[in-house]
Amino acid sequence: MKELEFTCGGGLMQAVQSWGCILNVVNNYQSTFNGCVSNFNNTITQNPNALCQAAQDLTNCFRFPYIVTCGGA
Repeated sequence: MKELEFTCGGGLMQAVQSWGCILNVVNNYQSTFNGCVSNFNNTITQNPNALCQAAQDLTNCFRFPYIVTCGGA
């Protein structure tokens, strides 16, 4: 619910203002995102108890191209 609040509230304006950069990342980092998912799947397959750390790593992996390309906030 908090994500929906953010997306439909303050997050919407941030996304609209950065939309060009967001699309640039989506179009140019597919192999990076695929690698993120592959690493996540490999980690939880080999060690299901590492789910929480793997999820955090996945989030950071997805986040990195946006920070590098669009800037972090």
